Amino acid sequence: MTAIIVRNFPLLTCCLIALVFSGCSGASSHIKRGDRLLVSDLPKEALEEYKKAEEVEPDNPEVKSRLVKVRTLLATSAHTDGLIALKTKKYRAAIVAFKRALAYKPDEAAFMQNLKRAAKGVLDEGRRAIAEGKLRRATKIFKEVLGELPNFAEAQQALKEAESGMTEMLYNEALDYFKRGLYGNALISVIQLRNKVGAYEGSADLEVFARDNLKKSARFGVKVGAARAKRRLREKTGEIVERFLKVKIEQCPTAEMPVSKGARLRVKLALDGVAFSQDKEISTGEQKYRSGTRKVDNPKYLELKKQISAGQEKIKRLEEALQRDAKVIEESREAMADAGPEDDEAALRKRLKVAEKQRDDHRADLQNTDNRLVEFRGTIRRTKRKLDEPVFDTHSYDIAKVTRTCVVRVKVTVRGEGGVRVFDEEVQGSAATDDATNPAINKYGVEADPLRFPTKDEELFSQAIGKATENIAARLGGQCQEWHSELLSRARQASTGAPIEAVEDYVLYLFVTPGKPPAEVVKFLKKHRDFTALGELRGE
Repeated sequence: MTAIIVRNFPLLTCCLIALVFSGCSGASSHIKRGDRLLVSDLPKEALEEYKKAEEVEPDNPEVKSRLVKVRTLLATSAHTDGLIALKTKKYRAAIVAFKRALAYKPDEAAFMQNLKRAAKGVLDEGRRAIAEGKLRRATKIFKEVLGELPNFAEAQQALKEAESGMTEMLYNEALDYFKRGLYGNALISVIQLRNKVGAYEGSADLEVFARDNLKKSARFGVKVGAARAKRRLREKTGEIVERFLKVKIEQCPTAEMPVSKGARLRVKLALDGVAFSQDKEISTGEQKYRSGTRKVDNPKYLELKKQISAGQEKIKRLEEALQRDAKVIEESREAMADAGPEDDEAALRKRLKVAEKQRDDHRADLQNTDNRLVEFRGTIRRTKRKLDEPVFDTHSYDIAKVTRTCVVRVKVTVRGEGGVRVFDEEVQGSAATDDATNPAINKYGVEADPLRFPTKDEELFSQAIGKATENIAARLGGQCQEWHSELLSRARQASTGAPIEAVEDYVLYLFVTPGKPPAEVVKFLKKHRDFTALGELRGE
């Protein structure tokens, strides 16, 4: 391998930096990519590359020249698309194309002139809709034009004229719907009128009348009465009817009971039977009792014995230590007596003092330990070695958990409009109370627990009736939900052939069901009545 030695390091560094920046961020790379894209008939992509080049070198004449060239090319193409659409009377497509051309060349007068031609074509369509009495369509068309050209004076004037005609049309439309009994459509027209011009002649009264009739139609009226019952159960049947009238039908927000007229359902109730039953469940209880005593080691005695043994061991160790201390002291004294001029007399003296100090400490510790041993021996002589410990045994016995249940059976007959029988069945309600019991066993100290139900039979019966009425209400709630589903189904069926009738059912559905409406309702009312103010429709 040949080694290349570069001596001029600063020059090399500068060259490398120049290469990096010219390849990564220079305008030339974007210009080249843009040229390739333009040759490949991708002018939009080429324009983006030239824009990037302009960001790097704003004053580069090559970049400016290419930007003018590609924008002209794109503007001409869009203008040609607009002319083709204009020729075939596709005015909306023409507007979009001419606006695109102007985006590339905003000052081109021909583009603006042709854009206005296309807009006038759409305006003519709106004027034809006015002539045909289709004011809603005309208004929508004029708004579309203004959406594209907000400052187009001719479109502004046309919209103003169309909306002026809409005012009287909406009022007459609301009157006509009201006379035909189409209160949902009438209410929509009144709200649209109010949102355009505010109060208008008798529109406020029309709104009140329409709402009242819709609320009446939305009411799920339930007429309730007592059916024939056995003589002994007639009084309680009356109690069930009274309790049922206080129950809320949760699944039906517009439920109302009792009603005397206009009931959707007629309900007859009769108490058909009452039954009390008791179930027993056996479990096991345990009771501890003292059956005798036994001798066990006294923990205090054992601890004293342990401490005495530890003290004896310690005395033995201290005596051995004292013997070692005496030997060290004797050796230190002999060394001092035999010391010559060359020996370290100070070190020998220090060793002797340390040894004497250790001996004194060991003697004091030995004396203290011996004193404690004397105390421990005196205490252990006064302490019992064994103690009497009580012995306990366990006695198992049966505990009975008794559940008392009341079940009421209510015969329910429901008829719909026209006397059609909806259902005829028995609905039950139940309530229960429980308690645990066991007899006394004196021998083992088991206390008696007599049976005391926390709930009396009368209260159980009342609770069972309450549950039965809730079950009946839930059953009626199901009928109400079926009615809601029928409204939607009926509206769907009418949506293609009879949209006005479909509007009635969709509006009524909004009145009977709170919360967020299904998407199909929102979509249909927007499409056929250009109406989205569902909150206002509900009076929210």
